Amino acid sequence: KSLALFEAVAKTGLKPDIVVQSTLISAYAQDHQWERAIETLGNMHERWQVRPDVVAFNSTMSACEKASEWRAALQVYSDMQEAAVEGSDASRILLLSGFAKAGEWEQALFYVSEMGKAEVPVTSDMRRLVVNAHQQAKRQSEARSGYREAMAQGGVGQQS
Repeated sequence: KSLALFEAVAKTGLKPDIVVQSTLISAYAQDHQWERAIETLGNMHERWQVRPDVVAFNSTMSACEKASEWRAALQVYSDMQEAAVEGSDASRILLLSGFAKAGEWEQALFYVSEMGKAEVPVTSDMRRLVVNAHQQAKRQSEARSGYREAMAQGGVGQQS
């Protein structure tokens, strides 16, 4: 339905705005069509001259996360930073959730550590996702030492 609405708007000659395009990306996320979500995000600026916002980036990362495409989610997160769009807690949780699903505990720990260095508050949900990434990788002993290491670096142990 969302794609049909998008195509109908485009056929009228009207420029689909950020809301229409973000809605389309969200629909792709629901259908696990992460590649189409990324394509739509790219077309926002290139084809429609609409600057993607944090909602559009987050919706695209959600599509990647739901499809267990953590590398694609990481690229979208990187693109968001390059576009000077400030990420939200939801952005960081989506990224960490993708790492957790894939058992990419090193990536999760690295990003939480980077957040601590940048003085970005690390929430309990983010801490939980670091531990989940360890557990997903079936490395429970490494999860405990990784958690202690992150706490020592001042990132994971801080209350939010």
